[in-house]
Amino acid sequence: MGLLATGEMKRLKPSKAAQAPLAKQGVSAYFLLGMIAFLWGLNYAVVRVGLESLDPMLFLVLRFGVSAILMFGLLRWMEGSIGVSPADLWKFIALGLIGTTMLESFVVVSINYTTLANSSILSIAPWPIFAAIFAPIFTKERIKRSLIGYGFVSMLGVILVILAGGSFSLDSDLLLGNLLAFAVSICGGFYSAACIPMLKKYSALRMTTWMFSFGTLFMLPFTTKAWGATDWTGMSWSTIGALACNIFVITIICFLLWNKVMPQIGAATASFYRYLTPLAAALSGVLFFQEPVYSGQLVGACLMFIGLIGISLPARSRTRTRTA
Repeated sequence: MGLLATGEMKRLKPSKAAQAPLAKQGVSAYFLLGMIAFLWGLNYAVVRVGLESLDPMLFLVLRFGVSAILMFGLLRWMEGSIGVSPADLWKFIALGLIGTTMLESFVVVSINYTTLANSSILSIAPWPIFAAIFAPIFTKERIKRSLIGYGFVSMLGVILVILAGGSFSLDSDLLLGNLLAFAVSICGGFYSAACIPMLKKYSALRMTTWMFSFGTLFMLPFTTKAWGATDWTGMSWSTIGALACNIFVITIICFLLWNKVMPQIGAATASFYRYLTPLAAALSGVLFFQEPVYSGQLVGACLMFIGLIGISLPARSRTRTRTA
């Protein structure tokens, strides 16, 4: 499967340009994380179109499977090899299973078993909390009080954005969906922290490619019936376009950039920027599906931005104070 012997490990090191922090390349890491999270939120509208003709799990397999194949080609072209160390193989399997298969599948399934508001809150709001819990296990990231404080403000904002457009319920009939949505946060927090040591050893392209590959393999058994039930010849161009957008923009470009930036600022800090995803999803509903805008959503958006701005400022402010 393209595994490398220990003596060939030197070839895995990405170029200095690939390892350089994006901030030094003229791009703010915080701004980039915000843009990516915003695109993921707008993608909810695109996925709606794609699921009109495709089974949800089959959509995920095509999205991540085709992305992995293309990324293997890109990896070979850019870095000269596609392999990883045999000793790290189980780590890629775990990242693929938890960070791709379980996380993405739970998102799709939870929506079918609970309300959209429940799914959004339980899958997004606790995510940074679990990233902060897992971070000390895998990294030396320190959770500062300013991060907790501003993160709490952002969390209130995202909850307001979601609740203003729908009702949260703990009805027992929704228990399965609620548990699956909550599991998304656990998987996301684990993935955010666990991939950082791998990103210090491998390039973002190599790590993400192998993670997607194993993630797709674990999804395949859940699509056996969907392949034959899909009307491939009658598939609309809008569905094809939605799938292509998810493969090239939402998956390949966004995940590669996210995984490149995240180690620079820490798993917990980066995870708070995912709060922009529900905001962008609500905006896409307004723009493309004529869904109403509520005053609570506007207040929540303001709180969210205040929190995210605060999260990105403390380190810079302290540096200026010490040098003054």
